[in-house]
Amino acid sequence: MSQPVRVHVPGLRSLGGEIVGHGAELMRNVRSVEGRLAACGAVGGWAAAEAAQRAADGWQTYLRGLAGRIEAAGQALIDAANNYQGSDERAGQRHDRVRAR
Repeated sequence: MSQPVRVHVPGLRSLGGEIVGHGAELMRNVRSVEGRLAACGAVGGWAAAEAAQRAADGWQTYLRGLAGRIEAAGQALIDAANNYQGSDERAGQRHDRVRAR
């Protein structure tokens, strides 16, 4: 017979919360430097300045997406912990009903 699945629900929730926090922190950091990664507005007409601005815009877009994915991964862990707990509670209730018969 296989071993039962054991999940430390509070630990899983805690880890998920930490990961969500890291994603939120990355998003705050990206927002705090928006427009400053390549401040080339005063140097118009230079191909290098335009390329630097496009690169900065690309990085900001990438980092915002990454932050969102990190937060979503953390939330998925929290959701998994909640689902494990809910499943365990429902199984316990069914067991109690069967035992009461």
